[in-house]
Amino acid sequence: LENLSLQRAMEILHSQNPQLVIAKLEAQAKQSDIAIANALNWGEIDLVQSAARSNDPLNVFGFKLQSGDASFNDFGFNEFDTTNPNLLHVRPQNLNDPRARNHFGTMLEWRLPLYSGGKIKYGIDATKILYSLSKLDVEALQKTQAKELKNGFYTLRLLQSQEKELQKLHETLTYLEDLATQMHLEG
Repeated sequence: LENLSLQRAMEILHSQNPQLVIAKLEAQAKQSDIAIANALNWGEIDLVQSAARSNDPLNVFGFKLQSGDASFNDFGFNEFDTTNPNLLHVRPQNLNDPRARNHFGTMLEWRLPLYSGGKIKYGIDATKILYSLSKLDVEALQKTQAKELKNGFYTLRLLQSQEKELQKLHETLTYLEDLATQMHLEG
C-alpha cells in the first residue's frame, strides 16, 4: 500500500470493483431488454409437435381426416352388400372397431401483431429510458467511488504529513527537554 499510487488505485477501482461490475452487467441486461422489446414487432412463432396413439373410433377417424387418409371404407362401405335385406343392421368393422393408429402432427404458428395500440412502441421507449438510466447509475457510482477513493488517499496523505510534523515536534521537544535538563544541572 505504501507504493500504491492514486492512478493505480483508480485503475483497480474501475476494473475490480464488484459493485461496478454488477452495475455494468445490469446495464447490459437493460440493453438486451431493448432488443427483446424490438423483437415484439416480429410477433411470435410457436412450434407444436404432437404424438398420439388410439383405437377409439372417433380418434382414429379424426386422425385419418387430419392426415388426409380418410376414405369411404372407414365408414364400412366395403362391408355393405346391397343384396342383403338387413342392410341397416350391418355393423361395419372399420367404423366401430378400427385398428389402433398412430398420429404425429407438427404445426408452426406465427402470430404477427397488426395493431397493438402503441404498446410495443411505448415498451421500446420505456426500455431505452431504463437503459439510459442504468448507464447514468453506473457513471454516478463510478464518480462516487472515485471521490471516496480520492478522499481516502488525501486523508491518508494528510495523516502521514501530520505524523511527520508530530515526529519533528517530538524530536524538538525532546531536544528542548534535554537542553533544559542540562541547564538546570549547571545551575
